[in-house]
Amino acid sequence: MGCQQEPTQTPEAEPAAKSDAEVGSLTSDEASQVCLAEPTGASPLDDEIRKHQRLARNLPMKPDGWILVGRGWVRKARLSADPGFYINVEGCVGTALHIAPGNLAARNLRGLVLMNDHKFAEGRKVAEEILSKEPNDTIALGTLSDALLELGQFEEAAAVAQRMVDLRPGMASYSRASYFRWLQGDTKNAKLFIRYALNAGRDTRDPEPTAWTFVQAGHPLLARSGLRRRGRRIRGGVEMGSRLSSGSRWESARSAEPSSARACDRVP
Repeated sequence: MGCQQEPTQTPEAEPAAKSDAEVGSLTSDEASQVCLAEPTGASPLDDEIRKHQRLARNLPMKPDGWILVGRGWVRKARLSADPGFYINVEGCVGTALHIAPGNLAARNLRGLVLMNDHKFAEGRKVAEEILSKEPNDTIALGTLSDALLELGQFEEAAAVAQRMVDLRPGMASYSRASYFRWLQGDTKNAKLFIRYALNAGRDTRDPEPTAWTFVQAGHPLLARSGLRRRGRRIRGGVEMGSRLSSGSRWESARSAEPSSARACDRVP
């Protein structure tokens, strides 16, 4: 799989200085072409990408359309397990930043691209720059926590994840809390927080975020808990988005929200 390119007119904008972390590997012409590549599939997600591509073409000087296309490519990369689609994301980011240097939504997408490329120090830098302007940006907090953890700074990463939980308890923050608990051998609470994450984020109209959370955060829990065979079946269903209905077995596992819990504290 990969990105197919089609010609498009590159939006004109005044050149602006960019930080090293903002400079991508694509020229401005390549960026817009890669962003507007035909997704080739026939899924609802592919149709959504095409819809946002039309918006970007019709309003090429507005960064919002390019950002929406980029987010669609992120979802496609996750659902297909094909990281090659992140080049499409990078194209959308590059075009949006060419139009509006410093756009926080575009820079958050850039952070995802850097993390996917294992450029953790650069991802950290982008996240910190965003947070210097918007301290409560939970997307940037997630990128920063992930980057710090990959760089071996556990305590700092956990503190940032805890701030996410405090600011916006939900799928992204609870799934990280689950992973921090699991890393410390606290399997019981790791399972509890992944259930909170799944219950907080389930949307039958768009199962991808829940599927992604389950596969990424739930995999080590299932493997460790002895549910390997059952886990394979569940993971397969979740990855296809076919078992995430309101009647899910996870619903029966819902309990009181951990409003006073210190989700990411180190286990004694």
